[in-house]
Amino acid sequence: MGTVSVLSRTLFGRTRGALLAVLYGHVGDSFHLRQLSRITRITLGAVQRELRQLVDAGLVTRKTLGNHVFYSANDRSPVFTEMKGLVTKTVGIHDVLLAALNPLKEQISLAFVYGSTARLKENAQSDDDLMIVGKVHFPDVIEHLADAQKSLNREINPTVYSTREFGKKFRGNFLKTVLSENKLFLIGDESVVRELGQK
Repeated sequence: MGTVSVLSRTLFGRTRGALLAVLYGHVGDSFHLRQLSRITRITLGAVQRELRQLVDAGLVTRKTLGNHVFYSANDRSPVFTEMKGLVTKTVGIHDVLLAALNPLKEQISLAFVYGSTARLKENAQSDDDLMIVGKVHFPDVIEHLADAQKSLNREINPTVYSTREFGKKFRGNFLKTVLSENKLFLIGDESVVRELGQK
């Protein structure tokens, strides 16, 4: 088990982590209790107890409209930015995508999320941009990301390069822009980026 997975379990626990991943992964959206129970596959009682604590902590807001109660990430919390970053890097997109790519990891040298998600600036309409470099083929990546898309409830746009292709395009405008911005690494790190850029 990777460091990030251990960290997510230590910090949040299963129920809290699952709820924060949904709510902080869709800032601006509201969810009712049954929806959250269905998405996370956790019983109503456990979801209700956890939500009560998250509302009390000021991390989640609770609004009543008629007979319905809706929950959403509290973007006015003084720790919202830090919390969003922590959730994204632990129980959010990181863990979901890493699990999806795990069967292909022997063929992948580098994988990272870039764009608005990595900058923590995404909104409800944002896609998740994913860069993959290695000996893996685009159709295989698409196939393995299908469940992750459902789980995250948003589109994942993978860009797949062979190691040779990545090295050739390393100094091109597109890669130069992508590599100069924030990246959320799933496989590899900055040293791998530099190493692959020399090939």
